[in-house]
Amino acid sequence: RNEKRQSAPRRINVKTNFGKGYIANYSYSGLAIYLNQYIARGAILTVSLDTEDGMLAKALIAQDLYGIQAQVRWSNPAEDDFYQHGISFIGMSLENKRELFKILNVFSSGGQVSGTDDDKLHLAS
Repeated sequence: RNEKRQSAPRRINVKTNFGKGYIANYSYSGLAIYLNQYIARGAILTVSLDTEDGMLAKALIAQDLYGIQAQVRWSNPAEDDFYQHGISFIGMSLENKRELFKILNVFSSGGQVSGTDDDKLHLAS
């Protein structure tokens, strides 16, 4: 792995077809997530991300980045009945990965997306 991972200081919730949890960190190519269920390596997930206020989901839906396909690369027991999983995005263009990374950077640091205009995001922190 050559990519820098960004921690998520603000809680970003994760919902998958296998369980719910939250992001530990993220990069251009994937996420480290905590889920309430163990998922085997190789499993394919549909991953939806959101913040408590619902604004992250709105921003991702506007960019057609809600319900991302990903594959489990590794899994480990964590604590408090959660399991940590490394997942990599599948079927995403480099442009979409960059857009998702940009949005996650804004939301994980407590910023918000103020709206959309011609498919470009206006980021306000």
